[in-house]
Amino acid sequence: MKTFAFVIFSVLLLFVGLAACGGDRDIERQLDRADAMMDSIPAEALTILQEIDRSRLGDADAARHALLLSQAYDKTAVTDADGAVIATAVAELSAGLTVMLPGGVTPGMTLRATIG
Repeated sequence: MKTFAFVIFSVLLLFVGLAACGGDRDIERQLDRADAMMDSIPAEALTILQEIDRSRLGDADAARHALLLSQAYDKTAVTDADGAVIATAVAELSAGLTVMLPGGVTPGMTLRATIG
């Protein structure tokens, strides 16, 4: 089930990255670097993400940061004990970012993922 959650986060991360526009270029570069090394050096990706000043993040970057941070936690076996990181990702994505799903969206459609 952890793999399924990882796939969902990866897909959401891809769409958030595509939806991101404007924002701070330095932060975008840091997020891109962390994303690029996530599979090969997840501990370094986690370090990069933890060094980002969250107060400078716009909505799209905050959602992407939270998704990448959740992924880094998973890959380095660090726990998000209170669920704050994933809650941030969900809140940012729910706050108005549009995520396009393959096959389209039907009225009342709900995306569910079980974590744990």
